Amino acid sequence: MKEMIVNISPKLKEKLIDEHLSNIALLTGIEKDKLTKMVNENSLYYLFKHTEALELLPEQKERLKAFQASSDFSRLIKREKPKVITGPETIVEIVKPNLQYENQEHLQVALLNVKGDVIKIEDVSSGSITETIANPKDIFQKAIQNSAPSIILIHNHPSGNPTPSLEDKNFTRRCVEAGNLLDIKVLDHIIIGDKGYHSMNAEGTVDFDVQVKKSKTILENKLKNFDINKLRKQSENRPLQR
Repeated sequence: MKEMIVNISPKLKEKLIDEHLSNIALLTGIEKDKLTKMVNENSLYYLFKHTEALELLPEQKERLKAFQASSDFSRLIKREKPKVITGPETIVEIVKPNLQYENQEHLQVALLNVKGDVIKIEDVSSGSITETIANPKDIFQKAIQNSAPSIILIHNHPSGNPTPSLEDKNFTRRCVEAGNLLDIKVLDHIIIGDKGYHSMNAEGTVDFDVQVKKSKTILENKLKNFDINKLRKQSENRPLQR
C-alpha cells in the first residue's frame, strides 16, 4: 500500500479519475457510464476489488487486472484537500476505501499540522499490531520528519470486526505515553472493519488524558530519584581504564 497524500484539489481528483475511467473503458470495452456510476456510488478502489459487479468476460477481467497493475489508481483513493479533523468519521472517510477489504492488518498514521489539518497519511507496517511488527519509534519518526505536532493511529481488522483487542489497547497506551514524552499528541486510534469502525477516543477505550498525566508522573518520579551527587561520586571512584 502506498502513502496517501491528501492535499489534492477535488477538481484535479475528479479529472484524474475521469482519465482513468476513460482508459479502462478503452482497454476493456466496458461502457464508461457504467464505470462512472459504480465509482460514484462507491469508490475507485471498490471498482477494482469487486469486478464481479461489472459482469465481465474473462478477457475483460484480464485487461482490467493488467491496467490495475500498471496504473497508480491507488494514489487517487480518497485524496482530498486538507481538512480539519472534526471527529473520527473524518479520518474514516479518507482511509476506509483503502483498508476495509484488505486481507491482512495495515497500521497507518495520520499526520496533522498545528491547525488540525491532515498533512498526509502514511503506512507504518503490515501484519499485526504487536511489538515485533509495529514499533512506536517508527510512528514518531514519521511525525518528527513531517513536523507533525499530533497524530492519529489507524489500522484495519481483516475479520471485519473493529472491536479492539488487548494488544491493540496496550499498543495504543504505549504510543500515547511515548508521544507525551516527545510532545507529540496521540489524538485517537481508529480501527476499521468492513461495516464500521471503532474510535478508542470516542468510545473511551483508552483514556488519552489520563495517560498524559501518568507519563509525566513517571518522568517526574525518575528525575526526583535521580541523585547527581551519587553519580559523580561513583564516577570519581571508578578506576581509570588503560
